Amino acid sequence: MQQLEPVTLTHVLQTVCVLEGVILRSFGPDGGHVLFTRDTGQLMLSRSGKRILTALRLDHPLARMVVECAWKHSEVTGDGSKTFILLLAALLRGIESAAGRGSIASHAAMTRARHTAHELLAFGLEELGEVIRAGVDPHAVVLSWEGGGRRCDEEDPPHSDSDTDTDTETDIKRLLSAFFYTRLGRTHARLMSCLTSDLISPWRCAADPPSLALRFLEKNFAALHTPVCGLPSGSSRLVEGQVIHRDFATEPPPQQEQQQPLIKAVALFGCSLQPSVEGVVLKVGGSPGPVGVSGTEGHADGGILKYSVWAERSLEEAIGTLRGLGVTLLLCAGKQSEAALARARCGGICVVECVDKEELSLFAELSGARPAVDCRWIGRENVAQLAFCKPIVLGAHRYVHVVFATPELRGGVQPHSLVLCGAGEGQAVQCARAVRDALCMLLTMWEPWQRSAEDDDRASSHPHKQTDADTETRTRDHADSSGASFRKGTPDSRCVLPAGGAFEFLLHRALLQQGSQACSSVSQPPARGGGGGGGCGGCGGGGGGSGGPALCQLLADALLSIPRRIYSHRPRHFLQRLSCMGNGSSSSSSSTWLCSGLQRNGDDGGERNNVSAAAGEQSRGRDAGLESVFCKYQLVLAVLQCLSRVLSADAVLHKVSRAKASAQDTDDEDDEDEDDDDDDEQ
Repeated sequence: MQQLEPVTLTHVLQTVCVLEGVILRSFGPDGGHVLFTRDTGQLMLSRSGKRILTALRLDHPLARMVVECAWKHSEVTGDGSKTFILLLAALLRGIESAAGRGSIASHAAMTRARHTAHELLAFGLEELGEVIRAGVDPHAVVLSWEGGGRRCDEEDPPHSDSDTDTDTETDIKRLLSAFFYTRLGRTHARLMSCLTSDLISPWRCAADPPSLALRFLEKNFAALHTPVCGLPSGSSRLVEGQVIHRDFATEPPPQQEQQQPLIKAVALFGCSLQPSVEGVVLKVGGSPGPVGVSGTEGHADGGILKYSVWAERSLEEAIGTLRGLGVTLLLCAGKQSEAALARARCGGICVVECVDKEELSLFAELSGARPAVDCRWIGRENVAQLAFCKPIVLGAHRYVHVVFATPELRGGVQPHSLVLCGAGEGQAVQCARAVRDALCMLLTMWEPWQRSAEDDDRASSHPHKQTDADTETRTRDHADSSGASFRKGTPDSRCVLPAGGAFEFLLHRALLQQGSQACSSVSQPPARGGGGGGGCGGCGGGGGGSGGPALCQLLADALLSIPRRIYSHRPRHFLQRLSCMGNGSSSSSSSTWLCSGLQRNGDDGGERNNVSAAAGEQSRGRDAGLESVFCKYQLVLAVLQCLSRVLSADAVLHKVSRAKASAQDTDDEDDEDEDDDDDDEQ
């Protein structure tokens, strides 16, 4: 049984507006948290757009499609779900307004809307990057891990031994503070930004690009953080080394042994110290069989007694091997038997069982030791050296805390783990997700720049091998693998602007300038043509190419809806920002706001001091934090792709299974029988 539902522009707009109504409750500096109740009675309080959208139970396929697009974008860049929905709704309203109120439900209006969406996507992929480079990047600051930030229109300063990372860490904290403000609120923004910045610092190696440390932290974040419930968030901290999220199965080492110079440990994957009888068929009273090399095959016919003797001997040999290597700590992925734990206790070996394999892999990578797969084949290459090993109590749980003596990861960095505390389980988990998403956001900023820098180094090292065809092929390969990250004219991924609508205001002005230039070029056609002035009207932009005036106006108005929502409770501030941005690039008030937001405390750069006259505006700009231009650029592209995808649907096909249809028919028949019985009784 199939039901066909036509898709109209009205249906699409209504569906997105429902999602927008949910998101608006937590958007902006004055937004609050959304409380969800589960079927089990548990409560979830969240301000994260991705978490709110994925918690909704959506029946309409278009709504699920929009949420899926927003979720995929947030998984890549770490944030932007709420702005994603708001910008998509604003674009749909603009398309509806251009189509006309009386015909929005017609097939022709849907066709025009679909054509406009395709043109917007083409404009975003081909020209939007150049528009941002010309109209937004000159007002931004480029962050650098090796020193302080610089304006995009300035040249790279020469490196000096006296340069410090203080300014960079301040900028990184401001960038993270604005990120956590939208996810967790004002209360936790400063604390989480400091913790995340402090987490990155010990993992970075000066000789390596920052993207390596960020990628490593993002990949192993599940094993590098510990959520703790029942403690205030202010108790969150960094601990040196690694926290193994299991307790000792035997007694932990005594205090005097913890003071020894080195502790030797082995990470054991996949098997137990004592051979298991699982899957082995033993005969009662059978005659002893030959001793097999693999362990169980030769003893299947040897009887229970013979197998028990052989298993006991194998356990003694494994414990003897570990004692011979001086091993005092054994981390096992599997469950150990009581006999194995007793033997290990007698041999002075502490055992930690049922350790997650990801944690064991991280332990092996940090220690430089090779993980052991079979307890009978353990050598010196499998032994890791630890500075100490002791239990650590975090909340209501006790874990194992280890510190590596000689870290082998990327030039001897100092491994640290993150302890995140929260009043409830949900709060601690939300903080952990926010930190991981912040790492994704930083990785989105630095990884594209690092790849392009490596390509430039390879090209400069082999200039005679570089041809135009090679350049075109490399650019196309990068575009295919990373979407818009390496397209020609892509903005610098390290650029940042003051948070609170600066990107939207600047891009709004740049798009209007782009549209006016396109309109003037159409209104003054070559001598052979005529009637070009009509290109400024209509939804498609007329003869203005992919970046026609109408398209630029549509996208510019939609972008302006974001700061309008941010300043919804302060309309006067929105009008002030809009007026100063609309006066042109030479506006002193516009420069004052942008430079005060980019200026660091204690920075007396010449040009910025000349334009920073209003102390109150500077204070508000600094408190707003920073946001990434490149992440905003990818957000706009993702919204345009989602818009084109949603409007490409002609109809929704509701398919009902035969079992469900027969059940519905049975229910209808039962209802009819009950009605007939009631009539007969009457």
